[in-house]
Amino acid sequence: MNLTLNIEQHIATILDLFYKESRMKTQAARKSIINSCKRTRSLTEQEANTILNKELRPGDKNLFTPHILFYVAGCSLGGLIGILDKYADNFSGKDLLIKQLRGFNDKRNNFIHKLLSSRVNMLMLISRAISTGMNLDKTLGGMWETTVVTGTGSSRLKV
Repeated sequence: MNLTLNIEQHIATILDLFYKESRMKTQAARKSIINSCKRTRSLTEQEANTILNKELRPGDKNLFTPHILFYVAGCSLGGLIGILDKYADNFSGKDLLIKQLRGFNDKRNNFIHKLLSSRVNMLMLISRAISTGMNLDKTLGGMWETTVVTGTGSSRLKV
């Protein structure tokens, strides 16, 4: 799987778990998701809110699922990092994790947008981005645990 997509999925899972454990400023994060939907789809706030409400189950239970974050709202990696940084409760190592995520996103953006128009050593940039991404993938994957009992699973944060 693409490393960026894998990291995005990890962040979505972590955001969903923060929400389920009531460790997030939900209304402010919801507003951020609506703003992302507005920008991505060129809608008014009311139209974006209507679309979001149609997709949500009662009570915003699936607000932070990948379907809502990626398909409905069109959140980018930077948007997910912003939501995690601004609206998730503090936890041990949060500042370092956010710094690493932003660094990875910057390297990814430089590679994508400056590939042929830069004097930057792209091989070095790719190497650093992949190394950072692999470390982040491991760190993010270790932030929650899943318990499976007779065919049903539940996950919880370890931070």
